[in-house]
Amino acid sequence: MPISYYLSLAIPASALVSYAVLMILVVRRRSITRIHLTFALYLFVMVVWCGSSLMMRLDAANALAWGKILIISATSAMPLVWFAFSRAFTGLNPLSRQLIPGIVITVLVVVIAAASGLVVKSVSIDPVTRLVNLDIGPAFVLQGFILLFYPSWSLVILMRAYRRAREPMWRNRIRYPLIGLAFVMLGEFTNGAPLLRQYPIDIAANLANAVLLAYAIVFQIKFFYPLRRDFAEGLAVLAQ
Repeated sequence: MPISYYLSLAIPASALVSYAVLMILVVRRRSITRIHLTFALYLFVMVVWCGSSLMMRLDAANALAWGKILIISATSAMPLVWFAFSRAFTGLNPLSRQLIPGIVITVLVVVIAAASGLVVKSVSIDPVTRLVNLDIGPAFVLQGFILLFYPSWSLVILMRAYRRAREPMWRNRIRYPLIGLAFVMLGEFTNGAPLLRQYPIDIAANLANAVLLAYAIVFQIKFFYPLRRDFAEGLAVLAQ
């Protein structure tokens, strides 16, 4: 089998397990803050995204249905949840009125996806490499608004918080979601290249983002947690 076969299966499978473990660690906490809640919701969306990506390759007979779930979770749900998390992380109310247009569009896209092929026309799976080719329908334009607006506004929120921060430790923590957002946007850009979007690069980029967010939230829980400590110890703090 070519290496692309193993990569196309290993990346979503390993990401699925990683997201699930992180989500369990977060929801097991005795006290759940807005940051933990929005982070857990982000992880849940990523579990759905990775699961649908993996199932497209394993269940080719229902690839179109899995493709619709993947597109909705990746281009609608994820940007909205990321926006809510960015607000919560910087001390703002995550339930902003700015979420309403995105939620309305997402509901509309879900209805359209269930009733027609205007979101995803077809999905083809290479039988040898297991690489995926999604034929996107015209309704994807609606999701383009969400995909562009909410990550961009999240960047504005994080940059404002970074510039206003006075404590060096707090400024350092804000760097993690900023770097993570760069990974997310880079992963989304690869979907614009026909040769690259066949691979689950966007999933790998979002996994890197989730790891950075988990590390940043450890500092939110225990402000002076030493930087030199091992990340596994940080996860133990996260799970307390």
